[in-house]
Amino acid sequence: MSAVRGIAFRDGGRIVRTPPRPRITDLDSIPLPLWEAFPVRSYIDNHLTHGANLGRCMPIMASRGCPYQCAFCSSPSMWGLKWKVRSVDSVITEMKSYIAEYGVSNFDFYDLTAIIDRRWILRFCERLTQERLGVTWQLPTGTRCEAIDGQVSRALHAAGCRIMNYAPESGSPAELERIRKRVDLGVMLRSIRSARQAGLQIKVNFVFGFPGSGWRDILRTLGFIVRVTWNGADDVNCFPFSPYPGSAMFRELERSGRVGLDERYFSSLLAYTDPANSVSFVDYIGSRQLSALNFAGMLLFYACSFVFRPPRFFKLAWAILTKDSSTKLTMALANQRRKRRGLQRLRSEGTRSVVVPD
Repeated sequence: MSAVRGIAFRDGGRIVRTPPRPRITDLDSIPLPLWEAFPVRSYIDNHLTHGANLGRCMPIMASRGCPYQCAFCSSPSMWGLKWKVRSVDSVITEMKSYIAEYGVSNFDFYDLTAIIDRRWILRFCERLTQERLGVTWQLPTGTRCEAIDGQVSRALHAAGCRIMNYAPESGSPAELERIRKRVDLGVMLRSIRSARQAGLQIKVNFVFGFPGSGWRDILRTLGFIVRVTWNGADDVNCFPFSPYPGSAMFRELERSGRVGLDERYFSSLLAYTDPANSVSFVDYIGSRQLSALNFAGMLLFYACSFVFRPPRFFKLAWAILTKDSSTKLTMALANQRRKRRGLQRLRSEGTRSVVVPD
């Protein structure tokens, strides 16, 4: 087994890790996922999607890798820094196959960094518009802003893209430099504005609690949340920092003894999507304070949103009353309702299964 690259195995009492395997650079040569071996129809039928509920949804990826080196991200360790993209024909052929096989009407692109090559995304949008597939699609995982101007935004909307996530992570230039997030906040605001004008729904992701964060960083981030609201963002999510294994920040915390690959650490990773149960790695901010900070950021966003665009309050209230889950916020609320119903059902079934002895 030691001749096989890219694996780890146990040899007696020791762990052996072989050298990395070279990445496949011809992405078109990679077979499509074997979805028939997975109950994907149940996920589609129940609208279990990472994005908003825009119909029968299927996950898809057009690219691999990311050329950036964010200190909180494990991608450089997994993929390296080479960004590779499939051919436009390959992606559209895959989309057509899912439409025919599963009746798909929406696609979630799970790319690490979806829009880097401006020429590629314009070609893709032009071809998708010509194909008239009658589908929508969204970018729910976060994307860069440098290549998304007015022309690209209009092309995205014309091709069926309806929702796009931006991920500045922080509104503090000093913190962005520390976490090696190479983003120009001014460029991002202009990109958000152009995307909004083109008719796209915009969600923006922030992270609170990066190691070394100070109150100035926090206040600047809160200020930037107000600015993205003013520039047309529709939704926001504020996450607590989670140290991913393989990331530069994880290695630094591991060297200092603050994290280790144990059960407590892996349980803490659940806080990534649960800001109510944050785990703080900032010396002067406790875990409860970090949770409050995440909620404060989201509350600030929606308060400003209703002030800047008053009709939005009534649209949101109507969407909640009618259980419309076609936006990221209403989809998140729908997921919470689904979880509560599932827990209630499990508790009920557990109570009924209890046998009381004579």
